[in-house]
Amino acid sequence: MAIRKAIPEDQEGIKSLLDQLEYPGTEKFLATNIKRSTERPDEALLVFEEDDEPYLYNHKILAFISLHFIPQITLEGYFARISYYSVDQDARSGGLAGNWKRIVI
Repeated sequence: MAIRKAIPEDQEGIKSLLDQLEYPGTEKFLATNIKRSTERPDEALLVFEEDDEPYLYNHKILAFISLHFIPQITLEGYFARISYYSVDQDARSGGLAGNWKRIVI
């Protein structure tokens, strides 16, 4: 399994996960939102693929996480806020959360 930055070609896999969360109609704007998320330095959109060779783009996306980094006025550095997080219904309870924590935190 591999965690990598999302790219526009991940739209169908991410859409499938959003459909499982009952977010219909995302195909109208999802490509634009993915592209924006990959271009902004204060955002990160990561996907978790079922294979260890990232960027082959033919692997099933098992999960995604959308992060936003917020500067803090009273502290050094940034806070990271999780905006969206989804795991494929067939991959839940499979230990993916531990892998996210290892990479993201």
